[in-house]
Amino acid sequence: MTRDTLLVIDDSPLDLAILNEIFKHLFQVECLEEARPAMSYVRRNSQRVCAVLLDICLGRRGAGFQVLQQLQSAPETTPIPVILITADAQEEYVLNGLKKGAADFLVKPVNPHTVQERVCAAVRSAWPAGTTVLDTEKPDSPPHPAEAERCLPDLASRWERLLQLFSKAVPSFIPPAISF
Repeated sequence: MTRDTLLVIDDSPLDLAILNEIFKHLFQVECLEEARPAMSYVRRNSQRVCAVLLDICLGRRGAGFQVLQQLQSAPETTPIPVILITADAQEEYVLNGLKKGAADFLVKPVNPHTVQERVCAAVRSAWPAGTTVLDTEKPDSPPHPAEAERCLPDLASRWERLLQLFSKAVPSFIPPAISF
């Protein structure tokens, strides 16, 4: 069975939508907002999941570390690389996450190219060649992330327009400063 699923666990629907957009051409992306359903999903699908992108602040500060610990302690999920992601990149969070077994640590807002590169690197280093979706060519897929770099300005401007529309629809929303 080919590992083809990227599990994204984040309590922000906007972040889930952004990460889904970034990865939908590379993986089957499964997005979940809560820890319990995410743990249930990964246990049922441990043979398909090639990596987990995990927000460390699931509803409350540091809750993602509990999910990381559960993933690291279950035999069926221990080999799955977990990439922590947060908007609050305190040094203690980074060190604690890596000490507890995270494969990488990313800071929001993410650069689409960088997040693709780092997640793909974690997947490639965790699994033998030929066992993940990254090793198979899809006839209708876009180019490899390194080749897709020229498409990033279009993606960035599209997301900027979507953020502007969202902030008009939800006046209390203040879009984050994004630099590429």
